[in-house]
Amino acid sequence: MVITELKRAIHEKVEEGAFGAADIPDYLQVFCAVGNACPDVQEEVEGWDCRLQLVLERSGEYWITVSGGRFETGSGAIAAADVTLRMDAALAAEVFAGEKDAKAAYLSGTLKVAGGLPNAVRFQTIVEIVGEELEYA
Repeated sequence: MVITELKRAIHEKVEEGAFGAADIPDYLQVFCAVGNACPDVQEEVEGWDCRLQLVLERSGEYWITVSGGRFETGSGAIAAADVTLRMDAALAAEVFAGEKDAKAAYLSGTLKVAGGLPNAVRFQTIVEIVGEELEYA
């Protein structure tokens, strides 16, 4: 129930153009809940275990793990990340809201990737699927 309300609130903020860096922790909770429930995301992560670190300038660090099709998230650093994404928190909010293209940000150098680039690309695909799910909140 709480995730449903959070999902709706994030959807409204994205629609109003009010989604920002302060909303990222809530977004990551919704991201994981959608990832755990959405068949399209589950298909995308089949056989994929990944430890993802987000380093967001002016906001902090967050992590996401995917193991056996289950998503989890938290704040702080995670040991032995498979991929680390480093960017400004405002850029992260724009990417998560679908306002900025992660590939363009990577090519311009505003999004830095350490570790396996295929993992980063797969993560972006999941972000896009979650974005589609948020449209129906």
